Amino acid sequence: MRVVYVKVMRRKKLSDMLLQATDGLIGTVVNLVLYELYVVLLLPGKTSSAQLHRTAVDAHELVEELGYDTIKRAMYHLIAQGLIKRLTKEGRTELAITAVGRKKLETSVPQYRPHRPWDGHIYLISYDVPKKANSDRDALRDYIQTTGGALLQESLWINPYNPTRLLAEFAKDHQIPGSILISRLGKDGAIGEEKLPYLLEKVYHLEDLWNRYDAFIKNTRLKTFGNKLRTSLEFLSILRDDPQLPFPLEPADFPAKKAYELFTRICQTPATSAG
Repeated sequence: MRVVYVKVMRRKKLSDMLLQATDGLIGTVVNLVLYELYVVLLLPGKTSSAQLHRTAVDAHELVEELGYDTIKRAMYHLIAQGLIKRLTKEGRTELAITAVGRKKLETSVPQYRPHRPWDGHIYLISYDVPKKANSDRDALRDYIQTTGGALLQESLWINPYNPTRLLAEFAKDHQIPGSILISRLGKDGAIGEEKLPYLLEKVYHLEDLWNRYDAFIKNTRLKTFGNKLRTSLEFLSILRDDPQLPFPLEPADFPAKKAYELFTRICQTPATSAG
């Protein structure tokens, strides 16, 4: 696979990055503040003076973009929703994310999957939904994509993970009319004249993902004192588009795992110099 480094783009607003990283699932100021608290409170590593300074710099950028009063109102809203709470420790008031707040983030923020069980097959999905049921067809198409499916051609999808049970339950729960057909291929199979490795690379845009992960690794290593919130959003914006294929189907030396390890290390370790 040919690797071309992606040109570094202009500095994006944090709110725009959050929209991109979570596909719009965390699009409000309130949720941006919640995610900032998540990064500061749950991914800090050991507390040190350098880290406290880094947190202040991160918070300052957020205040500059959103405004202090806006953040204050967002905090009150998060408390009212039960997503964060105030704690008193040694006479100081501190904030903590509740179990409800964590669950909200876990279901809306992309998660890297270090374990990807795979049965060794590739699945082709086709469906015949009446034209009059356009909304049902759109809902089915969107759901197929969430299970890891990628569009091959009209009404024909490919998925490395077995979607049979999930699609049957979805069709039943949402009363999808028509029929859904699923066929199974071995990992060494082909569709038409195209071998599966090439087909997967094309439909899942793996070369583009490779370049984006590679650029993230290169650019993040240059930022020895990078903004933790900004760095995490840069990584999540790539991870959101990654189908996270079974590891045997990923190209050799695919840089996603290396990018994830770097992202984790950056979030958990205070930096040492300004950049």
